[in-house]
Amino acid sequence: MPAAGDTAHEQLVDQLLPIAAELVGTVRDYGPDDVAAVLARVPAGRHDALAVVLAAMVDPDRSPAELLAWLDGPTRSRPFTPDRYNVKKLSAEALGRRGERRAEIARLSALRVPAHEIARRLGITTRSVVRHRTAIRASNEVA
Repeated sequence: MPAAGDTAHEQLVDQLLPIAAELVGTVRDYGPDDVAAVLARVPAGRHDALAVVLAAMVDPDRSPAELLAWLDGPTRSRPFTPDRYNVKKLSAEALGRRGERRAEIARLSALRVPAHEIARRLGITTRSVVRHRTAIRASNEVA
């Protein structure tokens, strides 16, 4: 619930921050359908505001090569090269894969399996597991 003094812009930023953070992880670890599923949650007509929030999350003192260095690492993400980009037609399969992965991370986390072991089992990075755990905790706090 926003505080009484929050402006509409502050409320929008508060709404977009978790989406922006999830988008960063999704771009790195999943494919175009998964990215579309995250973008579909952006309030109508406010992709411009999402771009501003994402830009604010970037270290301006780093070069583009440094910011994209994760692309060259040993756990390179799948390429983001969709044939068509349409957030209105999300595939149930893409939503299901993301949900299944998140459910498995939640299950293994409840069993106190370390993040690096979950990452190894699921074939993703430890950072991805941490991002999923953060999203799981945030969704549990809202519920």
